Amino acid sequence: MYRFLKWLVWIAGIGFVLIIVAVIAVQIFLSSDEIIRIAEREGRKILGRKVSIERLELGLFKIEASGVAIDGQTEKGRAKSETPFVRFDNVEILLNPSAMIYKRISILQLTIKGASARVHRDANGRFNFQDIIDNLNRRTNKEASARAENTFSLVKSAEAAERVPQDSESGFSFTIHEFDLYDLKTELRLEASDATLAFEGACSFAHIEVDRIRPGEPLDGFLDGKCQAPGGQQLIQLKGDVHVDMNEQSYRGSFEMPLFDSSVFPVFAPTIPGYRFRKGIFAGNLKFDLIVGKPLAWDVDLQGRTIHADIKLNPQAKWRSLTLPGLKLKTKGRFNLFDGSARIETFFVDTYFLEVNLTKPAFWNVSAKDEVHAEA
Repeated sequence: MYRFLKWLVWIAGIGFVLIIVAVIAVQIFLSSDEIIRIAEREGRKILGRKVSIERLELGLFKIEASGVAIDGQTEKGRAKSETPFVRFDNVEILLNPSAMIYKRISILQLTIKGASARVHRDANGRFNFQDIIDNLNRRTNKEASARAENTFSLVKSAEAAERVPQDSESGFSFTIHEFDLYDLKTELRLEASDATLAFEGACSFAHIEVDRIRPGEPLDGFLDGKCQAPGGQQLIQLKGDVHVDMNEQSYRGSFEMPLFDSSVFPVFAPTIPGYRFRKGIFAGNLKFDLIVGKPLAWDVDLQGRTIHADIKLNPQAKWRSLTLPGLKLKTKGRFNLFDGSARIETFFVDTYFLEVNLTKPAFWNVSAKDEVHAEA
């Protein structure tokens, strides 16, 4: 057993040395310009857009790059702007070369300092980076099909199939253990659609952190940012945790919000039947849980001031203006985006002249009827 372990250590050590030698050989036989051209070519294959890199330095354990940009023009020329879709000022990648022995591409830390992006959503709800997502999905599906064809004769049950590692076509797995993005500035231009309003402004994030990134797995991260209107008016300030699972189309968030202007709510969320937000400043805590095809769950604890809205108690009634100098709101429930129904577990509101509290869960537009039990 000792001899076996000894040889295993020797083999691992030799493999590690070969990796170092390979990296050194790359630096000797390839110039920086040649390495950049290879990286740009492979980036274009993966993303379907032109990728440009101003500077690239390759070390034994670290890669540094600057001026990394992804073109704003899609391959089919849909985007009209010639400015980059996204640009990274400085990128630093800390590698674990020994993981290559086990056919793993392991990035211990990926740090980006200084970035800018331009985000556009058309009237059909399509974003200007949708072609990149489509291209990545096609590559993922192609690789998954290839794996399925190669393993079909060997895997005889669904239970065994679940144990097949979800690696790339080359057999290498890919993992980023820690991702940090500092000073991200984003320009937003969202066109009006059937369900949402138009919006133009900018968002900046002091810090975005993701604990672990691996293809096909959920993402858990932290963000600290704010958004403002073109004139400089602050619209949103938030800090909190997010969970994104693209496979299950599941999204969760828990935020502290020092500032939230309710006038932007219809921009990012479908209109709530019977309500129209016109003005209002809120601050507090917000939690939400959304799985596509299922009701949206929320848990809100907010304080508001200078609130102006329109309310309609039923479809046949007229709109009525609602003005409140201040508001305290605590509510928890679920809202179905498809049929407009809602179940409200808890609801407490204090308008300084009226206090309302639910005595039991309330139902809104459930089975074509409403049910509310409250005390004032």
